[in-house]
Amino acid sequence: MAIVSMLALAVAALPVHEVARRSMPMVVIGFPEAVLSADSLFFYVAGNGRVEVMRASDQQWVNTAAASGGACADVRGLKRFNQWLFLLCGDGVEVFDSSIPAAPMSAGRFALKAGTGVAMDIDHTRGHLWVLAEDMNFELQQYSLTGSNVWTGTSTTRLLDAINLRLPPSHMLSDLAVHIDGDMLLLTTASLTQRWDLSNTVQPQFVPGNHKYVALEGSLVVFSKVPSSGVTDVTVHTSDLTQVSSHTVPFEVVDIAVVRGVVVAAGAGGKVWFMDEASGLTVQHDVGGQVDIVKLSVSVAMGWVVAASMDEVVILSIAGVVTEVTFNGMRGVDAGSKLTGVPSGLAGIDVFKPSTGHLSAGSDIEVTCGSMVGCSVVLSVYHCPPCSAKLNGGLPTALMAAGWTPRSCAPRYHDQDTNFDQPMVSFFKSLNQGESVTLQTTLPTHSLVVFLADTQLPDQWCPVPTSTQKTLPMPPNPCLSKCATL
Repeated sequence: MAIVSMLALAVAALPVHEVARRSMPMVVIGFPEAVLSADSLFFYVAGNGRVEVMRASDQQWVNTAAASGGACADVRGLKRFNQWLFLLCGDGVEVFDSSIPAAPMSAGRFALKAGTGVAMDIDHTRGHLWVLAEDMNFELQQYSLTGSNVWTGTSTTRLLDAINLRLPPSHMLSDLAVHIDGDMLLLTTASLTQRWDLSNTVQPQFVPGNHKYVALEGSLVVFSKVPSSGVTDVTVHTSDLTQVSSHTVPFEVVDIAVVRGVVVAAGAGGKVWFMDEASGLTVQHDVGGQVDIVKLSVSVAMGWVVAASMDEVVILSIAGVVTEVTFNGMRGVDAGSKLTGVPSGLAGIDVFKPSTGHLSAGSDIEVTCGSMVGCSVVLSVYHCPPCSAKLNGGLPTALMAAGWTPRSCAPRYHDQDTNFDQPMVSFFKSLNQGESVTLQTTLPTHSLVVFLADTQLPDQWCPVPTSTQKTLPMPPNPCLSKCATL
Protein backbone atom coordinates (compact mmCIF):
# COMPACT_ATOMS: atom_id res chain seq x y z
CA MET A 1 0.00 0.00 0.00
CA ALA A 2 2.89 2.37 0.78
CA ILE A 3 4.31 1.83 -2.71
CA VAL A 4 1.00 2.69 -4.38
CA SER A 5 0.69 5.90 -2.35
CA MET A 6 4.24 6.99 -3.21
CA LEU A 7 3.66 6.31 -6.91
CA ALA A 8 0.41 8.26 -6.89
CA LEU A 9 2.14 11.30 -5.41
CA ALA A 10 4.96 11.07 -7.94
CA VAL A 11 2.57 10.83 -10.88
CA ALA A 12 0.67 13.88 -9.67
CA ALA A 13 3.91 15.89 -9.48
CA LEU A 14 5.57 14.60 -12.66
CA PRO A 15 3.01 13.35 -15.18
CA VAL A 16 4.24 11.39 -18.17
CA HIS A 17 2.66 12.67 -21.36
CA GLU A 18 1.59 10.35 -24.17
CA VAL A 19 2.59 12.00 -27.44
CA ALA A 20 1.19 9.54 -29.95
CA ARG A 21 0.08 5.98 -30.59
CA ARG A 22 0.51 4.45 -34.02
CA SER A 23 -0.33 1.07 -35.49
CA MET A 24 2.68 -0.82 -36.81
CA PRO A 25 2.79 -0.65 -40.62
CA MET A 26 3.78 -4.31 -40.82
CA VAL A 27 3.00 -7.70 -39.37
CA VAL A 28 5.68 -8.25 -36.76
CA ILE A 29 6.99 -11.78 -36.29
CA GLY A 30 9.10 -12.24 -33.19
CA PHE A 31 9.97 -9.27 -31.02
CA PRO A 32 9.94 -5.76 -32.50
CA GLU A 33 13.02 -3.68 -31.73
CA ALA A 34 13.23 0.11 -31.69
CA VAL A 35 16.18 2.53 -31.73
CA LEU A 36 16.49 6.25 -32.39
CA SER A 37 18.56 8.17 -34.91
CA ALA A 38 21.70 9.97 -33.74
CA ASP A 39 19.84 13.27 -33.42
CA SER A 40 16.67 11.61 -32.04
CA LEU A 41 14.61 13.04 -34.91
CA PHE A 42 13.52 9.62 -36.18
CA PHE A 43 12.51 6.31 -34.61
CA TYR A 44 13.52 3.04 -36.26
CA VAL A 45 11.33 0.01 -35.54
CA ALA A 46 12.33 -3.38 -36.95
CA GLY A 47 10.50 -6.62 -37.55
CA ASN A 48 10.02 -9.20 -40.27
CA GLY A 49 13.24 -8.23 -42.05
CA ARG A 50 12.32 -4.55 -42.44
CA VAL A 51 13.06 -1.27 -40.73
CA GLU A 52 10.22 1.23 -40.48
CA VAL A 53 10.98 4.93 -39.99
CA MET A 54 8.83 7.27 -37.88
CA ARG A 55 9.38 11.04 -37.80
CA ALA A 56 9.60 12.35 -34.22
CA SER A 57 8.07 15.76 -34.90
CA ASP A 58 4.63 14.43 -35.86
CA GLN A 59 4.96 10.68 -35.18
CA GLN A 60 4.12 9.68 -38.75
CA TRP A 61 5.57 6.71 -40.61
CA VAL A 62 7.68 8.12 -43.45
CA ASN A 63 9.72 5.29 -44.95
CA THR A 64 10.54 1.58 -45.11
CA ALA A 65 13.88 -0.13 -45.65
CA ALA A 66 13.83 -3.79 -46.68
CA ALA A 67 16.65 -6.20 -45.88
CA SER A 68 18.80 -7.38 -48.76
CA GLY A 69 18.93 -10.97 -47.59
CA GLY A 70 15.20 -11.62 -47.72
CA ALA A 71 12.55 -11.78 -45.01
CA CYS A 72 13.64 -12.33 -41.43
CA ALA A 73 11.10 -14.31 -39.47
CA ASP A 74 12.74 -13.83 -36.08
CA VAL A 75 14.29 -10.43 -35.36
CA ARG A 76 16.63 -10.76 -32.39
CA GLY A 77 18.00 -7.25 -32.23
CA LEU A 78 18.32 -3.83 -33.84
CA LYS A 79 21.31 -1.66 -32.91
CA ARG A 80 22.87 1.55 -34.24
CA PHE A 81 26.56 2.45 -34.66
CA ASN A 82 27.24 5.84 -36.29
CA GLN A 83 25.06 5.87 -39.42
CA TRP A 84 24.79 2.07 -39.57
CA LEU A 85 21.79 0.06 -38.36
CA PHE A 86 22.37 -3.64 -37.62
CA LEU A 87 19.49 -6.12 -37.66
CA LEU A 88 20.28 -9.53 -36.13
CA CYS A 89 18.40 -12.00 -38.27
CA GLY A 90 18.90 -15.78 -38.25
CA ASP A 91 22.44 -16.74 -39.23
CA GLY A 92 23.45 -13.26 -40.36
CA VAL A 93 23.30 -9.54 -39.75
CA GLU A 94 21.46 -7.21 -42.12
CA VAL A 95 23.04 -3.74 -42.42
CA PHE A 96 21.26 -0.48 -43.24
CA ASP A 97 22.83 2.90 -44.00
CA SER A 98 21.00 5.73 -42.21
CA SER A 99 23.31 8.56 -43.31
CA ILE A 100 20.05 10.03 -44.62
CA PRO A 101 18.15 9.47 -41.35
CA ALA A 102 14.66 9.62 -42.87
CA ALA A 103 15.51 7.13 -45.61
CA PRO A 104 17.80 4.29 -44.50
CA MET A 105 18.85 1.94 -47.27
CA SER A 106 19.96 -1.68 -47.32
CA ALA A 107 23.76 -1.84 -47.33
CA GLY A 108 24.34 -5.59 -47.47
CA ARG A 109 24.55 -8.55 -45.14
CA PHE A 110 27.28 -10.54 -43.45
CA ALA A 111 27.03 -14.09 -42.16
CA LEU A 112 27.82 -15.11 -38.61
CA LYS A 113 30.85 -17.30 -37.99
CA ALA A 114 28.55 -20.12 -36.97
CA GLY A 115 25.12 -20.81 -35.55
CA THR A 116 22.00 -18.71 -35.20
CA GLY A 117 22.04 -15.28 -33.60
CA VAL A 118 20.25 -15.05 -30.25
CA ALA A 119 21.18 -11.58 -28.96
CA MET A 120 23.63 -8.76 -29.69
CA ASP A 121 24.97 -5.43 -28.45
CA ILE A 122 27.52 -2.87 -29.64
CA ASP A 123 30.71 -1.69 -27.95
CA HIS A 124 30.60 1.96 -29.05
CA THR A 125 33.99 2.69 -27.48
CA ARG A 126 35.87 0.16 -29.61
CA GLY A 127 33.50 -0.11 -32.57
CA HIS A 128 32.80 -3.81 -32.02
CA LEU A 129 29.63 -5.88 -32.39
CA TRP A 130 29.11 -8.75 -29.93
CA VAL A 131 26.74 -11.52 -31.01
CA LEU A 132 25.56 -14.42 -28.86
CA ALA A 133 25.05 -17.36 -31.23
CA GLU A 134 23.71 -20.89 -30.74
CA ASP A 135 24.98 -23.89 -32.71
CA MET A 136 25.86 -27.11 -30.95
CA ASN A 137 27.05 -24.86 -28.14
CA PHE A 138 26.77 -21.17 -27.36
CA GLU A 139 29.51 -18.72 -28.18
CA LEU A 140 30.12 -15.00 -28.05
CA GLN A 141 31.30 -13.71 -31.43
CA GLN A 142 33.06 -10.35 -31.72
CA TYR A 143 33.07 -8.39 -35.00
CA SER A 144 34.78 -5.15 -36.04
CA LEU A 145 32.46 -2.40 -37.33
CA THR A 146 35.23 -0.04 -38.39
CA GLY A 147 37.25 0.11 -41.57
CA SER A 148 35.61 -0.73 -44.88
CA ASN A 149 32.00 0.31 -45.34
CA VAL A 150 31.27 -2.65 -47.62
CA TRP A 151 28.96 -5.05 -45.80
CA THR A 152 29.08 -8.01 -48.15
CA GLY A 153 30.74 -11.38 -48.19
CA THR A 154 31.33 -13.66 -45.22
CA SER A 155 32.00 -12.65 -41.68
CA THR A 156 35.50 -14.18 -41.62
CA THR A 157 37.06 -10.86 -42.62
CA ARG A 158 35.35 -9.09 -39.71
CA LEU A 159 35.41 -11.71 -36.96
CA LEU A 160 37.79 -10.71 -34.16
CA ASP A 161 37.22 -13.40 -31.57
CA ALA A 162 34.82 -16.10 -30.42
CA ILE A 163 34.41 -17.34 -26.85
CA ASN A 164 32.85 -20.73 -26.19
CA LEU A 165 30.32 -20.64 -23.36
CA ARG A 166 28.84 -23.10 -20.95
CA LEU A 167 25.32 -22.23 -19.92
CA PRO A 168 23.08 -23.97 -17.37
CA PRO A 169 20.71 -26.49 -18.97
CA SER A 170 17.64 -24.71 -17.56
CA HIS A 171 18.04 -21.65 -19.80
CA MET A 172 15.52 -20.59 -22.40
CA LEU A 173 16.40 -18.63 -25.55
CA SER A 174 14.07 -15.78 -24.62
CA ASP A 175 15.98 -15.35 -21.35
CA LEU A 176 19.39 -14.82 -22.96
CA ALA A 177 20.76 -11.32 -23.46
CA VAL A 178 24.13 -9.67 -23.99
CA HIS A 179 24.85 -6.09 -22.87
CA ILE A 180 28.03 -4.06 -23.08
CA ASP A 181 29.09 -0.64 -21.82
CA GLY A 182 32.72 0.44 -21.59
CA ASP A 183 34.85 -2.47 -20.36
CA MET A 184 31.94 -4.46 -18.93
CA LEU A 185 30.02 -7.12 -20.82
CA LEU A 186 27.12 -8.95 -19.17
CA LEU A 187 25.64 -12.21 -20.39
CA THR A 188 22.42 -13.07 -18.57
CA THR A 189 20.03 -15.98 -18.34
CA ALA A 190 17.11 -16.45 -15.97
CA SER A 191 19.34 -18.29 -13.50
CA LEU A 192 22.84 -16.91 -13.97
CA THR A 193 24.72 -13.73 -14.90
CA GLN A 194 28.26 -13.75 -16.30
CA ARG A 195 30.22 -10.50 -15.98
CA TRP A 196 33.22 -10.08 -18.29
CA ASP A 197 35.86 -7.39 -17.76
CA LEU A 198 37.15 -6.76 -21.28
CA SER A 199 40.06 -4.60 -20.11
CA ASN A 200 42.16 -7.26 -18.38
CA THR A 201 40.60 -10.73 -18.39
CA VAL A 202 38.59 -13.20 -20.42
CA GLN A 203 37.42 -15.11 -17.36
CA PRO A 204 33.85 -14.26 -16.32
CA GLN A 205 32.55 -13.49 -12.85
CA PHE A 206 29.50 -15.65 -12.17
CA VAL A 207 26.57 -14.08 -10.34
CA PRO A 208 23.69 -16.38 -9.36
CA GLY A 209 20.16 -15.06 -9.34
CA ASN A 210 16.79 -15.14 -11.03
CA HIS A 211 17.51 -12.19 -13.32
CA LYS A 212 15.06 -11.85 -16.17
CA TYR A 213 16.15 -8.58 -17.80
CA VAL A 214 19.23 -6.42 -17.41
CA ALA A 215 20.30 -2.95 -18.49
CA LEU A 216 23.56 -1.14 -17.90
CA GLU A 217 25.13 2.24 -18.41
CA GLY A 218 28.57 3.22 -17.18
CA SER A 219 28.73 2.44 -13.46
CA LEU A 220 25.03 1.49 -13.20
CA VAL A 221 23.76 -2.06 -13.67
CA VAL A 222 20.03 -2.70 -13.28
CA PHE A 223 18.51 -6.17 -12.89
CA SER A 224 14.84 -7.00 -13.23
CA LYS A 225 14.10 -10.28 -11.50
CA VAL A 226 11.57 -12.92 -12.49
CA PRO A 227 8.12 -11.52 -11.57
CA SER A 228 6.34 -13.02 -8.59
CA SER A 229 2.74 -12.51 -7.46
CA GLY A 230 2.18 -9.70 -9.95
CA VAL A 231 5.14 -7.54 -8.88
CA THR A 232 8.80 -7.35 -9.95
CA ASP A 233 11.88 -6.64 -7.87
CA VAL A 234 14.36 -4.28 -9.57
CA THR A 235 17.86 -3.91 -8.12
CA VAL A 236 20.51 -1.31 -8.94
CA HIS A 237 24.21 -2.18 -8.74
CA THR A 238 27.62 -0.61 -9.29
CA SER A 239 29.86 -1.90 -12.08
CA ASP A 240 31.35 -4.59 -9.79
CA LEU A 241 27.74 -5.80 -9.21
CA THR A 242 27.57 -4.51 -5.62
CA GLN A 243 23.89 -3.77 -4.90
CA VAL A 244 23.13 -0.16 -3.95
CA SER A 245 19.33 -0.06 -3.98
CA SER A 246 16.24 -2.21 -4.45
CA HIS A 247 12.77 -1.30 -5.71
CA THR A 248 9.45 -3.07 -6.16
CA VAL A 249 7.61 -2.38 -9.40
CA PRO A 250 3.86 -3.04 -8.96
CA PHE A 251 3.45 -5.09 -12.16
CA GLU A 252 5.19 -7.84 -14.16
CA VAL A 253 8.12 -6.25 -16.03
CA VAL A 254 8.74 -7.41 -19.62
CA ASP A 255 11.61 -5.06 -20.54
CA ILE A 256 13.92 -2.61 -18.82
CA ALA A 257 16.34 0.15 -19.83
CA VAL A 258 18.56 2.75 -18.20
CA VAL A 259 19.79 6.01 -19.73
CA ARG A 260 21.78 8.66 -17.85
CA GLY A 261 20.71 7.35 -14.47
CA VAL A 262 16.99 7.04 -15.21
CA VAL A 263 15.60 3.49 -15.05
CA VAL A 264 12.60 2.71 -17.24
CA ALA A 265 10.62 -0.53 -16.91
CA ALA A 266 7.68 -1.64 -19.04
CA GLY A 267 5.05 -4.25 -18.31
CA ALA A 268 2.45 -6.30 -20.09
CA GLY A 269 -0.81 -4.41 -20.17
CA GLY A 270 0.82 -1.12 -21.12
CA LYS A 271 2.44 -0.01 -17.86
CA VAL A 272 5.65 2.06 -17.85
CA TRP A 273 7.59 2.84 -14.65
CA PHE A 274 10.32 5.49 -14.27
CA MET A 275 12.86 5.81 -11.46
CA ASP A 276 15.64 8.39 -11.10
CA GLU A 277 18.41 6.60 -9.22
CA ALA A 278 19.97 9.82 -7.87
CA SER A 279 16.82 11.08 -6.15
CA GLY A 280 14.80 7.86 -5.87
CA LEU A 281 11.85 9.63 -7.50
CA THR A 282 9.42 7.26 -9.26
CA VAL A 283 6.73 7.78 -11.87
CA GLN A 284 4.25 5.28 -13.30
CA HIS A 285 2.26 5.70 -16.51
CA ASP A 286 -0.48 3.41 -17.83
CA VAL A 287 -0.72 3.35 -21.61
CA GLY A 288 -4.05 1.52 -21.38
CA GLY A 289 -6.01 -0.03 -24.20
CA GLN A 290 -4.86 -3.34 -25.63
CA VAL A 291 -1.15 -2.48 -25.81
CA ASP A 292 1.01 -5.39 -24.67
CA ILE A 293 4.50 -3.91 -24.47
CA VAL A 294 7.36 -6.23 -25.37
CA LYS A 295 10.20 -3.79 -26.13
CA LEU A 296 11.46 -0.41 -24.91
CA SER A 297 13.66 2.20 -26.53
CA VAL A 298 14.52 5.23 -24.43
CA SER A 299 16.19 8.54 -25.17
CA VAL A 300 15.93 10.37 -21.88
CA ALA A 301 18.26 13.09 -23.16
CA MET A 302 15.56 14.05 -25.64
CA GLY A 303 12.67 13.16 -23.36
CA TRP A 304 11.41 10.31 -25.57
CA VAL A 305 10.31 6.84 -24.52
CA VAL A 306 9.28 4.40 -27.26
CA ALA A 307 7.24 1.39 -26.14
CA ALA A 308 6.63 -1.18 -28.88
CA SER A 309 4.06 -3.96 -28.89
CA MET A 310 3.51 -6.56 -31.59
CA ASP A 311 1.27 -4.21 -33.56
CA GLU A 312 1.54 -0.73 -31.99
CA VAL A 313 4.16 1.85 -31.09
CA VAL A 314 3.45 4.25 -28.22
CA ILE A 315 5.51 7.45 -27.90
CA LEU A 316 5.83 9.02 -24.43
CA SER A 317 7.64 12.10 -23.16
CA ILE A 318 8.69 12.62 -19.56
CA ALA A 319 6.59 15.26 -17.78
CA GLY A 320 5.14 16.37 -21.11
CA VAL A 321 8.29 18.41 -21.89
CA VAL A 322 10.80 17.19 -24.46
CA THR A 323 14.43 18.10 -23.85
CA GLU A 324 15.54 19.80 -27.03
CA VAL A 325 17.51 22.59 -28.72
CA THR A 326 15.84 24.64 -31.45
CA PHE A 327 17.25 27.28 -33.79
CA ASN A 328 14.62 29.63 -35.24
CA GLY A 329 11.96 27.11 -34.20
CA MET A 330 13.67 24.18 -35.97
CA ARG A 331 15.06 21.33 -33.89
CA GLY A 332 18.86 21.18 -33.97
CA VAL A 333 20.71 18.38 -35.72
CA ASP A 334 23.61 16.27 -34.49
CA ALA A 335 26.86 18.26 -34.64
CA GLY A 336 29.28 15.49 -33.73
CA SER A 337 30.70 15.06 -37.25
CA LYS A 338 31.71 18.75 -37.39
CA LEU A 339 33.69 18.78 -34.14
CA THR A 340 37.29 17.90 -33.34
CA GLY A 341 39.21 18.01 -30.09
CA VAL A 342 36.10 17.47 -27.98
CA PRO A 343 37.18 17.60 -24.29
CA SER A 344 36.76 14.35 -22.37
CA GLY A 345 34.11 15.93 -20.15
CA LEU A 346 31.90 16.59 -23.19
CA ALA A 347 32.48 13.24 -24.89
CA GLY A 348 29.27 11.27 -25.26
CA ILE A 349 27.02 14.27 -24.50
CA ASP A 350 24.33 15.08 -27.07
CA VAL A 351 25.45 18.06 -29.16
CA PHE A 352 23.38 20.07 -31.64
CA LYS A 353 23.93 22.67 -34.34
CA PRO A 354 21.55 24.61 -36.60
CA SER A 355 20.35 22.56 -39.57
CA THR A 356 21.18 25.61 -41.73
CA GLY A 357 24.78 25.66 -40.51
CA HIS A 358 25.30 29.39 -39.86
CA LEU A 359 22.84 31.77 -38.20
CA SER A 360 21.98 35.30 -39.29
CA ALA A 361 21.52 38.25 -36.95
CA GLY A 362 18.19 38.15 -35.13
CA SER A 363 18.08 34.35 -34.91
CA ASP A 364 16.45 32.66 -31.91
CA ILE A 365 18.12 29.86 -29.92
CA GLU A 366 15.94 28.00 -27.42
CA VAL A 367 16.99 25.25 -25.00
CA THR A 368 14.28 23.30 -23.11
CA CYS A 369 14.87 20.84 -20.27
CA GLY A 370 12.43 17.95 -19.89
CA SER A 371 14.55 15.81 -17.56
CA MET A 372 13.07 15.08 -14.16
CA VAL A 373 16.46 15.87 -12.54
CA GLY A 374 17.33 18.99 -14.53
CA CYS A 375 19.81 19.62 -17.36
CA SER A 376 23.33 20.91 -17.90
CA VAL A 377 23.95 23.07 -20.98
CA VAL A 378 27.21 24.14 -22.62
CA LEU A 379 27.02 26.56 -25.54
CA SER A 380 30.17 26.82 -27.66
CA VAL A 381 30.61 29.58 -30.26
CA TYR A 382 33.32 30.66 -32.75
CA HIS A 383 36.18 32.45 -30.95
CA CYS A 384 39.25 33.84 -32.72
CA PRO A 385 39.60 37.51 -31.80
CA PRO A 386 39.51 39.80 -33.64
CA CYS A 387 38.30 37.60 -36.54
CA SER A 388 35.28 36.40 -34.56
CA ALA A 389 34.15 39.82 -33.31
CA LYS A 390 31.56 40.17 -36.06
CA LEU A 391 30.80 36.43 -36.48
CA ASN A 392 30.00 35.25 -32.92
CA GLY A 393 26.37 36.39 -32.88
CA GLY A 394 27.14 38.83 -30.07
CA LEU A 395 26.60 35.80 -27.84
CA PRO A 396 29.56 36.02 -25.41
CA THR A 397 28.33 39.38 -24.10
CA ALA A 398 24.67 38.29 -24.07
CA LEU A 399 25.45 35.01 -22.29
CA MET A 400 27.44 36.69 -19.55
CA ALA A 401 24.63 39.20 -19.01
CA ALA A 402 22.10 36.34 -18.78
CA GLY A 403 24.01 34.53 -16.04
CA TRP A 404 25.89 31.94 -18.11
CA THR A 405 29.41 31.25 -16.81
CA PRO A 406 32.57 30.86 -18.95
CA ARG A 407 34.02 27.36 -18.92
CA SER A 408 37.37 25.96 -20.01
CA CYS A 409 35.97 23.09 -22.11
CA ALA A 410 35.54 23.90 -25.78
CA PRO A 411 35.82 21.81 -28.95
CA ARG A 412 36.90 22.98 -32.38
CA TYR A 413 34.55 23.31 -35.35
CA HIS A 414 35.75 22.13 -38.76
CA ASP A 415 35.27 24.88 -41.35
CA GLN A 416 35.08 23.39 -44.83
CA ASP A 417 35.70 26.77 -46.50
CA THR A 418 39.09 27.26 -44.84
CA ASN A 419 39.77 23.55 -44.20
CA PHE A 420 40.64 24.55 -40.65
CA ASP A 421 39.40 23.52 -37.21
CA GLN A 422 38.16 26.85 -35.86
CA PRO A 423 38.52 27.46 -32.08
CA MET A 424 35.47 28.03 -29.89
CA VAL A 425 34.68 29.39 -26.44
CA SER A 426 32.17 27.78 -24.05
CA PHE A 427 29.57 29.00 -21.57
CA PHE A 428 27.60 26.94 -19.04
CA LYS A 429 24.10 27.11 -17.59
CA SER A 430 22.04 24.72 -15.43
CA LEU A 431 18.32 24.33 -16.12
CA ASN A 432 15.57 22.90 -13.91
CA GLN A 433 12.98 20.41 -15.17
CA GLY A 434 10.48 22.18 -17.43
CA GLU A 435 12.66 25.30 -17.72
CA SER A 436 13.47 26.96 -21.06
CA VAL A 437 15.98 29.64 -21.98
CA THR A 438 15.85 31.73 -25.15
CA LEU A 439 18.71 33.70 -26.70
CA GLN A 440 18.82 35.94 -29.76
CA THR A 441 21.83 36.68 -31.93
CA THR A 442 22.63 40.33 -32.65
CA LEU A 443 25.27 39.51 -35.26
CA PRO A 444 25.75 36.70 -37.81
CA THR A 445 27.12 33.48 -36.28
CA HIS A 446 29.65 31.36 -38.11
CA SER A 447 29.76 28.27 -35.88
CA LEU A 448 27.65 27.43 -32.85
CA VAL A 449 26.94 24.15 -31.03
CA VAL A 450 24.98 23.31 -27.88
CA PHE A 451 25.90 20.37 -25.62
CA LEU A 452 22.86 19.23 -23.64
CA ALA A 453 22.98 16.68 -20.80
CA ASP A 454 19.81 15.50 -19.10
CA THR A 455 21.28 15.64 -15.60
CA GLN A 456 22.91 18.12 -13.22
CA LEU A 457 26.64 17.56 -13.73
CA PRO A 458 29.45 18.66 -11.38
CA ASP A 459 31.93 21.41 -12.28
CA GLN A 460 34.61 18.83 -13.11
CA TRP A 461 32.54 17.95 -16.19
CA CYS A 462 33.31 21.35 -17.73
CA PRO A 463 35.59 23.28 -15.34
CA VAL A 464 35.60 26.99 -14.61
CA PRO A 465 38.81 28.58 -15.97
CA THR A 466 41.46 28.96 -13.27
CA SER A 467 43.01 32.32 -12.44
CA THR A 468 46.24 31.08 -14.03
CA GLN A 469 44.40 30.28 -17.24
CA LYS A 470 42.91 33.78 -17.24
CA THR A 471 46.21 35.64 -16.76
CA LEU A 472 48.66 33.73 -18.95
CA PRO A 473 49.67 35.66 -22.10
CA MET A 474 48.03 34.30 -25.25
CA PRO A 475 50.51 32.80 -27.75
CA PRO A 476 50.20 33.68 -31.45
CA ASN A 477 47.03 32.01 -32.68
CA PRO A 478 47.18 30.16 -36.03
CA CYS A 479 43.46 30.82 -36.50
CA LEU A 480 44.29 34.46 -37.37
CA SER A 481 45.58 33.30 -40.76
CA LYS A 482 42.42 31.21 -41.28
CA CYS A 483 39.69 33.66 -40.35
CA ALA A 484 36.21 32.31 -40.97
CA THR A 485 33.89 34.09 -43.39
CA LEU A 486 30.21 33.88 -44.34
